[in-house]
Amino acid sequence: MSVLIYIVSGLIISVAASVINLMFLSQFQGRKAAAIGIRDYYFTKKKSIIFILALLASGLGGFLGKCYGSGLFDVLSKILMMNVLSFLGWIDFKKEIVPNSFLKRFLIVAVIWTLIKLAADFVSGNFFAGSIASPLLGVAVMFIPMFLSYLISHGGVGAGDVKLLAIVGGVLGFRSSYLLLMTAFIVAAVFSVVQMLRKKMTMKSYMPFVPFLAIAMGLMVILGI
Repeated sequence: MSVLIYIVSGLIISVAASVINLMFLSQFQGRKAAAIGIRDYYFTKKKSIIFILALLASGLGGFLGKCYGSGLFDVLSKILMMNVLSFLGWIDFKKEIVPNSFLKRFLIVAVIWTLIKLAADFVSGNFFAGSIASPLLGVAVMFIPMFLSYLISHGGVGAGDVKLLAIVGGVLGFRSSYLLLMTAFIVAAVFSVVQMLRKKMTMKSYMPFVPFLAIAMGLMVILGI
């Protein structure tokens, strides 16, 4: 399969993810209170630049994914999640919430995407037990530590974070989910230490986690891992 197919597919998925974000944003009932409007998301100079950067990152991710020998659906899954997590990270930063209205709708998209991926593996002859086990293990590796953190932190980790990561795990599969979670924790830890040294944060300061997931996912896509 040519590099061009990977690049074009990555660009298409990036645009499709933006359309999904726009559709689901209109169903986010808290967006007015969060000062988040459809015009704010798509029709400002700043957002246009971010959209273009997302396209460039998606195209680069497709190119590098092919160069490193990754499967097309694995690469596209990462690009899809990079775009969606960037959007949710923006909402989490502004509103400190991962809206259930978005998660319910995106769960349907995630299930359909996973079924298409499994069907593609079956048609191509690459279907085996691990094809089904990978998304299930992905859900487990994301859900279990976040759910335990939710129980221990007494509100420090939100229920929306737990549900989001379970969905992300199903889309990405075991290996990519594990790498994403570890990378996000490292990025968050480095950021926290820097902010505490600058006396901008304390150990008790609230810090939304989804923006770090978005950064980690972007790094994985750009680096082709």
